[in-house]
Amino acid sequence: MTGVQTCALPILILKGGYYEWVPKFDKAGRKIGEIRHWRGPGHLRISKATSYHRIELNSKIECWTLFMPGPQRKEWGFLVDNKWIPNEQYFQLRKSTNT
Repeated sequence: MTGVQTCALPILILKGGYYEWVPKFDKAGRKIGEIRHWRGPGHLRISKATSYHRIELNSKIECWTLFMPGPQRKEWGFLVDNKWIPNEQYFQLRKSTNT
């Protein structure tokens, strides 16, 4: 599931790494796909508070990151059916559909 940041967030990969999936949007703002990027040691990324992404970890690769959150701009949440949903609502929906 694609999530959104709550604040400006510099992230530095210290060891190992992960794949970061970044959504691609059309001109109307609808998600039309995702682009996968490998983020390895030394990679520095600064995400905006409005940036969507998800990460994919490999259980065979130990990953250490350093992140420095800025002031919180909004609650964190997820992009579902092209709409932002607060995390608590998202987890409640998941819980009710899995029971």
